[in-house]
Amino acid sequence: MRFESVADIAGNTTIYTTYSHVLTAEENAAEQAKVADVLANPGKYQRQSEQMWETYLEQGLTNEAATDEQERVAVKAIETLTGNWRGAAGVMKHDSVTPSVTARWFSGNQTWPWDTWKQAYAMAHFNPEIAKENIRAMFAYQIQADDAVRPFDEGYILDLVAYNLSPERGGDGGNWNERNTKPSLASWAVMEVYKTTGDKAWLEEMYPKLVAYHNWWLRNRDHNGNGIPEYGAAVDKAHNTPDGKMLFTAVINGKSQELAGIEKYNALLKSGKYDSIEIPAQTAASWESGRDDAAVFGFIDADQLEKYVANGGSRKDWEVLFAENRDANGQLIGYSLMQESVDQASYWYSDNKYLADMADILGKADEANMFRGKAEKTADYINTCMFDDASGFFYDIRMDEKPLANGCAGKPLVERGKGPEVGRHCLTVQQPRHTQMP
Repeated sequence: MRFESVADIAGNTTIYTTYSHVLTAEENAAEQAKVADVLANPGKYQRQSEQMWETYLEQGLTNEAATDEQERVAVKAIETLTGNWRGAAGVMKHDSVTPSVTARWFSGNQTWPWDTWKQAYAMAHFNPEIAKENIRAMFAYQIQADDAVRPFDEGYILDLVAYNLSPERGGDGGNWNERNTKPSLASWAVMEVYKTTGDKAWLEEMYPKLVAYHNWWLRNRDHNGNGIPEYGAAVDKAHNTPDGKMLFTAVINGKSQELAGIEKYNALLKSGKYDSIEIPAQTAASWESGRDDAAVFGFIDADQLEKYVANGGSRKDWEVLFAENRDANGQLIGYSLMQESVDQASYWYSDNKYLADMADILGKADEANMFRGKAEKTADYINTCMFDDASGFFYDIRMDEKPLANGCAGKPLVERGKGPEVGRHCLTVQQPRHTQMP
């Protein structure tokens, strides 16, 4: 886009310009009245802008121990979060914050829960009303029991909502994603907003939605029913056939084959007669963790696998097993990886902890005790089952067909190596045995 204008200027003059981000002709027409008022009263709007930023900085820069360098980083964070703030538009019912504005996969009101929870946690300290709106933007499309597409996912929070609905929901959006959710950090973010505002009505609004999301995890992602949900994938055309068979692509003797069925998948793994396998549900499960294609979920390059085997390792160490989750009527309601992740377990601890705190504030003593008990059980499970004494590190654990004698689902997946994504999240757990709380 290019604009040229010519003017004769004698002496000194001040030129005012405006920039607007709009997505439709209707929005542009409505914007013109605002632009006209800004240009007619520039001083008024400049003063308002200056006051807005002064307020943000006054509320956000409260750490007296921060160095000048740390404070500059904090100011940049405030600028970035504010610059990525987008107003309600299209099917987005609330203002939101997009994690980036530099690529098609991010710009245009695109909103993810993984980013939303962290953005809202930060913005709660300098712009709590937009923090609330960002959270509401995600929960606006929380799945209800009468949902036309996936009623079996009641309580589910979608991985990505955006300006346009998906074709399945009557739109033409290509970025809307329902294949997975993101880790259990919603209660953490909601509680931080309450801490900075003291707004009890906010908790009353969000608590039942958070409980519904919590219950979804236990119903649709806890295959062994031990109260520690797994990462997985939703029922989706990308993951399964219309009659519910899991999709995967196998290269066998150099020839690629499109296959379906978890039994067929397991049989192929057992035979070992394949060159490589790609499973859409595995990709979605890694997205669900927020750690796309992480090694802990079995992702390894061909050359890396070759070196691993040459050094005495087994290809089976990197094979990923899946479980079909079904409701009481036998209907497929999702897939779980056959492993419990230490990061999600840690987030699950915090989810229970903050729900207990909210229940206390809202006068729901029985529910507070229930959630607090779950938190304690989760902390004990992490420290008992997910720590490897030999390496002094926390790991995901493989889920065996039968739990071990100590109640753990299986043993730590030490063979897939250490990674920062599983080494520090355990610090959210109360009093871990072998690491120091921050």
